[in-house]
Amino acid sequence: MRSLGHLFQQKQEQALPTQSGREKLLDAKTIFFLFSRIVREFYGKRGGGVIHPAQYEKGVLFIKVASPLWANELLIQEKELCRRINQEVGSDAVLELRILHGLHADE
Repeated sequence: MRSLGHLFQQKQEQALPTQSGREKLLDAKTIFFLFSRIVREFYGKRGGGVIHPAQYEKGVLFIKVASPLWANELLIQEKELCRRINQEVGSDAVLELRILHGLHADE
């Protein structure tokens, strides 16, 4: 369950330069969507059900996982996952993944 403060948080956006020289705004929802799609490509429905993006801040994507096994797998594939997200976005938006343990089945 989310806290009441979560409803009042301001949308965080990051300006990223594009190939045309103009900047575009990139928000956490876009990063979350791309990450979730890439995780489903890598690990299928099972991985998509236990790996969830939690927060995106200053190039760091925080990820909640259900078990240490999945956390280890993400640490092994960190560079590839970051590369795939950045390729989709067209810039170096995600520099690092940080793993948070303890995802419950009902979240």
